[in-house]
Amino acid sequence: MKLNKAEERALALAGLVQSCYLVAGVARTGMASQDNLTGCLESIFVTNPNETLDVYKDGHGVRKGLRLVTEILGELNISEHRETIHYVLGVLSLERRLRQTPKLMRSLGAGISAIQEHRHLNELLQPMKTSSQDYPDSMKTPQAPCNPESESRDNRSTWPIP
Repeated sequence: MKLNKAEERALALAGLVQSCYLVAGVARTGMASQDNLTGCLESIFVTNPNETLDVYKDGHGVRKGLRLVTEILGELNISEHRETIHYVLGVLSLERRLRQTPKLMRSLGAGISAIQEHRHLNELLQPMKTSSQDYPDSMKTPQAPCNPESESRDNRSTWPIP
């Protein structure tokens, strides 16, 4: 599905509003919804999308942000979201200043790429990490000694006596 420019901007605004809402919530309570947080964090690592929808998982990653934009702009429910709006304005101001510093933008891009590569390697190595963590545990499990001579016909143990 191809979005027009206004829809792309609305989706980007929803992502920004959702992120700022989460920051305000974490600052206040120390907690955030896993679904909302995942959508925002994953969008950071989409650095070369084919279209805006790719950044936000077809819009599913910013559902909360879309609802908040509707509440704030559509219903003019500004007083309830004053803190979120404050963060949004601050981020937009930072973005404007950052855009004027291309060297810093490239540095941030390189940092995000490095984190993305690290995450990819971790995903590849996770099965080995799990196996290596399980190995010491398996060594702690008591097991009966294995001795082929102990399997005699009358089931008596025939351990060699020194």
